Amino acid sequence: MMMPTAFYFGYQNVELLFPGVVMNSPTDMVLAVLAIFILAVCSEGLKQARENLPLRAASGQRWQLLSWPHLVQTLLHVLQLLLSYVLMLTVMTYNAYFALAVLVGVSVGYLLFRWKKTMHVDPDLEDPCH
Repeated sequence: MMMPTAFYFGYQNVELLFPGVVMNSPTDMVLAVLAIFILAVCSEGLKQARENLPLRAASGQRWQLLSWPHLVQTLLHVLQLLLSYVLMLTVMTYNAYFALAVLVGVSVGYLLFRWKKTMHVDPDLEDPCH
């Protein structure tokens, strides 16, 4: 099978990451796009969970190399990295439906999970540029 060199909108004979995973119908494509969208949303949720873990664990426990909070943080880091690579490789298939699913998924994930993260600016500085 020849790899495309530009983005295309297609649903016939579309390979997704592995040679045996091939989309041949609109239903297959819709299910694949939905799964990719959910993975992209989960990627942003996982990123937020990793950032919040040290704040919760630091309150009553001292961090050590082999402490449970650090091991959990390491596992979450590996999962986030794996998921990021899968999403990157999905975009690299050059299927526009897959690329849009990743883009919309990380956008919705950011909207859902990162809305509490605010920017702290010194109140004495009304305009930090001047």
